[in-house]
Amino acid sequence: MTTLFYSSFIGIEIRDDTIVVSCLKNDFSGINLLSSGVFPLKDDDQTIADISKFISQYISHAVNVFVSIPYKWSIVKFIEIPSPKGKGKDAIMHMMRFEIERHIPYQVDEVFYDFQILEKREADYRVVFASVHKEKIDYVRGFLEKLSLKPQIITLSPFSVLNAIGFSEISAGGWQGLLGITKKPDVCGHKNEACIVLFVDKNNACFAVQRNGIYSYLKSFPINTNNPLDEIVDNISSELGALHTEVSGEKINKVILSGEDISLAEISIAIEEKFGLMVQTADPLKKFLKDKKSTGIYEILASVGGCYAGFEIGALRINLLPHKLDIATRKTGPKIAKAAAFLILLLIISIFAGELVNDKRLLKTVEAKIKENEPEIMAVEKISADMNFIEQKRNFLRGKREKDILLDMLAELTNIMPVESWLTDFDYKEVFDEKSGSSKRELIITGQASSSSALISILENSPFFEKVEFVGSVTAIGNKEGFKIKAVIVMPEKSSDGPDAQKEKTDLKGTKESK
Repeated sequence: MTTLFYSSFIGIEIRDDTIVVSCLKNDFSGINLLSSGVFPLKDDDQTIADISKFISQYISHAVNVFVSIPYKWSIVKFIEIPSPKGKGKDAIMHMMRFEIERHIPYQVDEVFYDFQILEKREADYRVVFASVHKEKIDYVRGFLEKLSLKPQIITLSPFSVLNAIGFSEISAGGWQGLLGITKKPDVCGHKNEACIVLFVDKNNACFAVQRNGIYSYLKSFPINTNNPLDEIVDNISSELGALHTEVSGEKINKVILSGEDISLAEISIAIEEKFGLMVQTADPLKKFLKDKKSTGIYEILASVGGCYAGFEIGALRINLLPHKLDIATRKTGPKIAKAAAFLILLLIISIFAGELVNDKRLLKTVEAKIKENEPEIMAVEKISADMNFIEQKRNFLRGKREKDILLDMLAELTNIMPVESWLTDFDYKEVFDEKSGSSKRELIITGQASSSSALISILENSPFFEKVEFVGSVTAIGNKEGFKIKAVIVMPEKSSDGPDAQKEKTDLKGTKESK
């Protein structure tokens, strides 16, 4: 099994004329999509540079690369072979080589192939194999070599799509994958239920039959999205109608439908009406697309699903790259991973247990010191409580003082304003002064007076106001002058001599300034 925990990796789908590249990461939460892009399938310098630049934005170095290729490049068969029980694993290798050569129009040495045992029964084994001509695989490897990428797995796009649909409801990878306790996908039904998994994209559709998580049939066929929707639905219905001749004896319970561009609702209704089957839609990418920059939702499906074979968690784990066909390794790999994960978990628990013992010892020492210094601690706590009480009183008095100054300021205006003048408007506000880093209070008064200029000196002489000035020009209104005056409000100093002494100081200030 490829080691992918807490690492970045790349999923690639090769199409007829485009290449889909998805950058992914596996961390504690599971496999997450970083970004994806679609590029023309050209090996010119500009295209290679564009793809390399895109990958380098998200992945510094790609150790793990998983590739999906078109289904039409391959020959896929679901077959049954006699049980090789007691004959050893080499017997399976030789038997499958013979069976594959029997089902393909080439010599077996002209193709790359792989097979997977889907089910072991007493008398026979159910097996799926795929073969692709060597020149196709060599072409893919040569293209990726120009990108400085070396694939670990090359599989078929329908296999990748089916793997992704299987994990629609649960997250793959993450801490559960590290511990080897990945949940078994159950989106396709309960035990002993058979279902059809149908996927529709822009130009193709594929469907597979599955029972108990084991696939027994797969077919891919083209569709023309330029045709009316009724014709597309009829095309899909026709292919499904011919299915009973291929899987005789299988009682289908429902259809799992997934896809893009075409109305899944229309297809769902048509299948339910024509075949009487329950249809359930699946969103195989809802675990990945979380406000991430990506291409069309289903355009990246095969590039993401192809990565599951690297985790050995997908239902179909075909690898068409040359590799050692070791049946025993496929069984023991996950067991070794689980055993290693268990040892790691045991080590982590041991570390935390040791830390817990040390923490308990430290806690006892701290408690002893606290008890020893308990009188001093109580004294400090009392001082702290007294200081908090004093601060509360101080805040209360400060708030009261803020309110009192406004009342005192209005009383001051009433006393000092000349009898013949009258005010029409008050505008009070607090303004933050960036220079001093504090707020200041401003008052703007509007009204009429016999001599508005005299008001400036009257307000300046008051201990409540400073920086008194006109706002705008003075206007003539009959035998009076209209004015608008702004002043900064200040808190006058309280005198211990009482209000009469304060008034005397104010009078002296006015006499001095007049001189």
